[in-house]
Amino acid sequence: MGLFKFIGKSDSENVAQTLVRSVSSSLEQLPAGVSRYLATFAFVLGRVAHADRHFSDAETRAMTDLVQVSGSLTAEQAALVVEIAKGQHRLFADQDASRITKQFRKMVAPDDVHKLMHGVLAVATADHQLTDDESAAVRDIGRDLGLPKDEIDDLLNAYHRKRVGNP
Repeated sequence: MGLFKFIGKSDSENVAQTLVRSVSSSLEQLPAGVSRYLATFAFVLGRVAHADRHFSDAETRAMTDLVQVSGSLTAEQAALVVEIAKGQHRLFADQDASRITKQFRKMVAPDDVHKLMHGVLAVATADHQLTDDESAAVRDIGRDLGLPKDEIDDLLNAYHRKRVGNP
């Protein structure tokens, strides 16, 4: 009998734990500013994905793709960052969502704010629908990012037509 079977763990559980440790270790090597940016970016994406208190597979894939591209991460690293952000939303819901979104605005250039807003909309429409809760979250996030109401409305309308269908 192997050690892992003796203590009640399968070999696949051990492999998964080893992978998570390896990915975590590689993320720890990122500069503090980069990891703070990615954590905040993923958290805000999670804010819209969790607006309906559920993360769909399509939303999770969109979040992972955006984090991977934004941070030049491996797929495994991006998935871990997204899972951490999702866990924070499941545990703490909206306690600090507005504050964290406003912190993002303060730490980045205006182009990054717009990049995040487009990411928020891509996540919100990843499943080809846009619920009232998601629309409200997009508006709240846009406000917290300091975007004018008419710009938020224009973006929402454009994404709705493009990703969901004509209203």
